[in-house]
Amino acid sequence: MISRYRSKAPIRAILEKPEGQKVPVWLPAGAVLYKSSQPSSTLIRMVGVAWGGRHYSVYPKDLYKKAERVSTA
Repeated sequence: MISRYRSKAPIRAILEKPEGQKVPVWLPAGAVLYKSSQPSSTLIRMVGVAWGGRHYSVYPKDLYKKAERVSTA
């Protein structure tokens, strides 16, 4: 079961590039994020989300505060 969220405000995230580089970014308001089954390797207590074909790590409190759950597929 995959949870899907729509961000209501920009969310701080870490982009995890395939070569292992970690880049701080902001996911925009209106982005539809899919909670990823891929574990977050960035920092302890972060969760993985997918957006635009890429994997990001976000803090759960930011995800739940700044996004709304829109459906589960």
